[in-house]
Amino acid sequence: MASASSQQQFPYTQPPSKVICLRDLPGNAREEELVELEKPFSKIVNTVQSTIRKTKVG
Repeated sequence: MASASSQQQFPYTQPPSKVICLRDLPGNAREEELVELEKPFSKIVNTVQSTIRKTKVG
């Protein structure tokens, strides 16, 4: 059985996700730059870039 300290450290029962979501990036951020930043952490298999912008209402 896992100790109480390890349960606090890892409260989830699912394995970690292999998906990284980057938000609030500057509008001029390029996909190539982001891939270079991520390379030290893992092999990049696929990228998807969304251009949805929030606008103020009122």
